[in-house]
Amino acid sequence: MMWRMPIHYLRAVSRLGPTQRHLLQSHQVIYNFKSQKQSKKTHHQRDWEWCSSADWWVSSGALVSYLLWKSSDHVLAEKSKPNKRDVADAEFHDLAQKSGVKLVDVYLGNGSNGRGLFACEDIEEGDLIIRVPMDVCLLNVNDPEDELYDKGIGWPFWMTLNLMRSSDVKVSTIPVWVDYAKRFLPSMQETSASIPTGMPIEKLKRHSDIQGMHQVEELRETLDNACTKLTGKAASERMVWAFANVISRSFGLDSTNSKVALVPFVDMLNHNQNYSAKLRQDTQTDSVFVYATKDIPKGTEIMIPYCDEVPNSVLFCKYGFVDSSSTENRLPIGSKPLSQPRFKNFLEQQVSNEDGVDACTYCVIESLTFNNADLPLNEELESIQTLLSSIKTLADTVEKHKSLDSESFGCYYKEYEKLILRANDILSAYSSFLQS
Repeated sequence: MMWRMPIHYLRAVSRLGPTQRHLLQSHQVIYNFKSQKQSKKTHHQRDWEWCSSADWWVSSGALVSYLLWKSSDHVLAEKSKPNKRDVADAEFHDLAQKSGVKLVDVYLGNGSNGRGLFACEDIEEGDLIIRVPMDVCLLNVNDPEDELYDKGIGWPFWMTLNLMRSSDVKVSTIPVWVDYAKRFLPSMQETSASIPTGMPIEKLKRHSDIQGMHQVEELRETLDNACTKLTGKAASERMVWAFANVISRSFGLDSTNSKVALVPFVDMLNHNQNYSAKLRQDTQTDSVFVYATKDIPKGTEIMIPYCDEVPNSVLFCKYGFVDSSSTENRLPIGSKPLSQPRFKNFLEQQVSNEDGVDACTYCVIESLTFNNADLPLNEELESIQTLLSSIKTLADTVEKHKSLDSESFGCYYKEYEKLILRANDILSAYSSFLQS
C-alpha cells in the first residue's frame, strides 16, 4: 500500500537541489523516513528519524539529504568547543560599557573557530545577548554635509572613509572606534595575509581561477579608481585595510541589505549555518541587537549566519574563511553522465544509515550528472575514467596554486582538496562496484 506523503516531506522535497529533484523525478524506491521534529533552525538543519519499512517513493537525492541533515546537528557542538577566555575579555567588556553596549552572559574567548563570543551562563531561546546603540555603528548612509561623501561612489568606499576617520584619534567623532579598531579589528598585516579584499592585487591574480576572485579584483580596482578620483592617488595601505574590514565585517540591517552597518562587538561573533543567534535592528530603541534562536548551553560558542548558505569560494573571497559543513560546494569535473539506478544501488550498499554522509560526500554527489535509465556498462565505466581524469587535473592545479601562497590560501585549498579526494574515492569505489 502506498502511503500519502506528509506535508513536512513535501516541504523537504521542495528544498532539494537540482540534482536531487532530478533524481526524485525518476521515482526510484529507496527508504521510508519521517520527521521526528521540526527544529527552529534553518531549513538546512532538519532532524530526521530512520524508519524500517519502505512505503514511500523517495529518491537517492532525498536519501542523501536525510543522511546529511541527520548528522548536521552535531556540527555546531563539534566546532564550537571553547579553549580559554581571551586575555582582552575584561577590556572588551569595559569598552562595551563605556559605549553604552549591553553584553549579557557572554565572554570573549578563543575556540576552534578562533576568537569569538561564548556563553558564560546558560542562555535560553529568545534571550537578549547583545544590544548596540545605532549611534556607535558605522552606516552606509550618505551624509549630505560631508563633501567627501558626495562623489557618486558606492557604499563600500563611503564606509571605508568612515572607518578610517572614526578610527583616527585626531578626527574621530565616535570615540569607541579608536580603541575598538586598534584592539579588536585585524591589523594591517593580518588583513593583507588572510582577507582577499585586503591582499595585494598581484597575489589575487595568481588565484583568479577561484570562483568569485574576479569580483574581488574588481572591488579592489574600484577602490583604487575611487581613491584616484577623489585624491589623485591610488589607495593607501591603511585605506585597503579599512576597505577589507568593511567588506568582511559589515552586516545588512534589512531584508534587502540596502542598509549596511559596521556593528562593533557584534562583529566578534563567528559564522555558522547551524547558528544559535541572529541579528536584528530595533527602530523603537534605535539599536541593533542579537538574540538567541535556540537554547545555548554554558561554554558554547554563540554563532550567527553572515549570509545564506554559499560555496566556500564565496565565503573565502568575502570573509577569508571556509565552512567545512557547507553543502553548496561543487567540483567542475565535467558532465559525463552516470546511471542513476546503478548509482542508487551503489549508495544503498555504501552508505551507513547509522552514520549518514557528511557535507563533503553530499557536495561530490551533487557535482555529478545522472541519467534516469541504465547506460551500457562499458560506456559508464568510460565516463567514470573521464571523470577521474578531470579530478586528477583539478588536484594538480590545486597543488600548484597552494604552493604559491600556502599561508594566505591554505584554508581554502585544504577544503577543496577534501572534495577532490572524496570524489576520487567515491568514483573509484563505484567503478569497482560496477565491475564486481
